Amino acid sequence: VGVEIQDSLAELAIRNIKINNLSKRIKILNCDYRALKDVFKRKRFSVILSNPPYIPKNSGRVCPDKERAIARQEIFGTLKELAHILKYLLKPNGRILYIYPVARLKEVVSALNNEGLEIRRIKFVNSGEDVKLFLIEARKEG
Repeated sequence: VGVEIQDSLAELAIRNIKINNLSKRIKILNCDYRALKDVFKRKRFSVILSNPPYIPKNSGRVCPDKERAIARQEIFGTLKELAHILKYLLKPNGRILYIYPVARLKEVVSALNNEGLEIRRIKFVNSGEDVKLFLIEARKEG
């Protein structure tokens, strides 16, 4: 199951799924992840991969392209809200995996820990000589 808040990107994902004959295996929900409690029962997933917006709302330059702004900035949800819904959706011992900018490492760790999600691995990603991103894995009741 994929979740995409933006209509145009959800439609693109659905088209790609059809082109690749994966319609029986993958479903795209065009909704806000914060509403997933109304869609799924608690403890539904064993693995969640996420690509959340990485810039706090009202921080930095806002991209004039609305689609990109929504994809990059926390316009529809914060790290705390994401961690909360992740905890709700994960089965016991379920895994969360996502990538985020190093500048927000403390925030990510705090948000996950506040929901009782245990950090299992962090891998820093080099871009040339700079480390700008990290991959994180956390577990529920792990």
